[in-house]
Amino acid sequence: MIDAQQETKLRSYGFTDKNITALRVVLEDPKRKDRTLHSLLVELKRRFYTSWIIVIGLLLFATYATLTRDYGNGLIYFAIIFVLCLFILGMAPLSVSWKAVKFLRKEG
Repeated sequence: MIDAQQETKLRSYGFTDKNITALRVVLEDPKRKDRTLHSLLVELKRRFYTSWIIVIGLLLFATYATLTRDYGNGLIYFAIIFVLCLFILGMAPLSVSWKAVKFLRKEG
């Protein structure tokens, strides 16, 4: 559960009311009753870094395939990987994840 003090602290790091409500919904889910706000923020931080590592790796592969043409038509690879990157970045809530990263850097 997010109390008033934590809510104020989250707002000071850029979390909006919508973000805080989403965090609250996740924390109140009966399947995640053992979760704390800190563990949820750590999970968001992990998702942020993981998604960017995957995206950078895919873009490096697409760039290599486009420049060397070792894998056939590199432009098709680049287009498909670009769409995959957008999908991956859409799966992780980047704005909330970035705010979680900033919060954990300053607080922890």
